[in-house]
Amino acid sequence: MFIEITEMYSLNEDKKLTTKSLMLKYLESKLQNQEYFDTISTIDILLNSLSEEVNDESLLKIMFNGANYKQLIKMLSPYYEDELQKDEFDLTRDELILFQLDLVEYISNHNSKYDNVFVFGKLDNLSDKILQKINKIENVKLMIFTNYYNNLMNVQNTSLLQDKIIDLADMEQIYYDLSQKSLQTYTLQEVEQMTIDYLQQIYTHKTHDIYQELDHFSIK
Repeated sequence: MFIEITEMYSLNEDKKLTTKSLMLKYLESKLQNQEYFDTISTIDILLNSLSEEVNDESLLKIMFNGANYKQLIKMLSPYYEDELQKDEFDLTRDELILFQLDLVEYISNHNSKYDNVFVFGKLDNLSDKILQKINKIENVKLMIFTNYYNNLMNVQNTSLLQDKIIDLADMEQIYYDLSQKSLQTYTLQEVEQMTIDYLQQIYTHKTHDIYQELDHFSIK
């Protein structure tokens, strides 16, 4: 299974349950849960009973093809609701990303159909909450592209894309490459710390407050 999470996610578009819909993948996983089997079976019995009543004393007969999770999903109209917000325009960027990750987490925890679940995302920056959620999700292969470093990142699971891809898990290779170019001699531990310091300085996301910074542009 391939899943994409995005900053441009739209609840209104996703609830149309197209083939790429994350909600569709979530509902398919949800309705295949054993706890709903009895309810789905009851719906199937009721539909068959309805067909028998309609067919009584009629030359034109009808029949239902059986109620399964795929047919039930076609009857659903999903919508978002919590205690405070009911519309995607009330949600922040982080809340929309976290909502997608909640669905991914459920799918990953209840998947019994696919050998692998791949999750791809291109997110400008990762807040602490988003990264904590990503680190919590298990049983999936996550590939997240981001422009900024966060201290909660596990460097062993991170690669840096510049002129080439640098695997930060392979610190020995970074140590070797640096030793070929630098006149200084460092230990492996020093190179590892220097790498983290570099990421923090160059790739840390900086927020700006215009009212705190306008004084620097004073014309007086």
